[in-house]
Amino acid sequence: IYDEPFADNSTVPTVLVSRLARKSVTVALSGDGGDEIFGGYNKFNQATRMATGSPLAKRLISKIMGNVNPDFIPYFRNQYNFSTRYEKMRQIFQSTEPAQILDVISQYIPASEVHSLIKTSFGDLKTQFNLSGEFRDDLHKMLAIDLKTFLVDNNLVKMDRATMSVALEGREPFLDQSVIEFAARIPSALKINGGVNKYILKEIVHKHIPRALMDRPKKPFIAPLSVWSMDRLKEFFLTYLSEERLAKEGYLNAAPIIEMRDQFLAGKKINHQKLWNILIFEMWFERWMK
Repeated sequence: IYDEPFADNSTVPTVLVSRLARKSVTVALSGDGGDEIFGGYNKFNQATRMATGSPLAKRLISKIMGNVNPDFIPYFRNQYNFSTRYEKMRQIFQSTEPAQILDVISQYIPASEVHSLIKTSFGDLKTQFNLSGEFRDDLHKMLAIDLKTFLVDNNLVKMDRATMSVALEGREPFLDQSVIEFAARIPSALKINGGVNKYILKEIVHKHIPRALMDRPKKPFIAPLSVWSMDRLKEFFLTYLSEERLAKEGYLNAAPIIEMRDQFLAGKKINHQKLWNILIFEMWFERWMK
């Protein structure tokens, strides 16, 4: 359906719910864009909070962290995805710019790990995370970045291809040009207020829907990879992430991938999304590139 190595695992439930909707309707509304133009993601709060503090102290902490191997830290090394989170925190401490911190937060696999997984050397790619221009404040810069990256390259790709795969037409009311232009003029305090995301939308909705129904924790619409990976996906990992296959293709370094795979299958707290990303690439490669 996606025709490219597209590894957002929420494609699975999105395709399934599209099939379900298509049994009754031919057009459906989606809420895509609401988070990106009204500040709905907690990563905006995190990036703003992590940008505070003494730059000198933060750089010193980052330097110290760079000299410590996270795999040798007692207790924490056994926590879920600790080495990746450790490296991301080390990078975060190097910056006082929320947009740069947002870039780090958004990475499933930090750049240093990407270089270790891919055989060919490559330079850093310039993306819309380097967006320049005049912005009212840090939040609006982050929203503009998310609008041009996560929304366009991920969420809309996911939704459009999922709905079109079953001949369901998805409509995006939040992405009407007039709505976006209006939202861009709204002060940040009406988007995130007192830690409440999408503040203005919630205040409006509370007039029509009970507060108890709306004031619940945000939950992602994702596939249960942690369950599938140890059951239905195990054979996929063993087949597509085999040392022989990876070595024959010559694009990825087999050793760190096999180590990650075997640690995960042994029950260690490895980030299953990393393995899923590599698995999707391998399955796409076999389907279209051989």
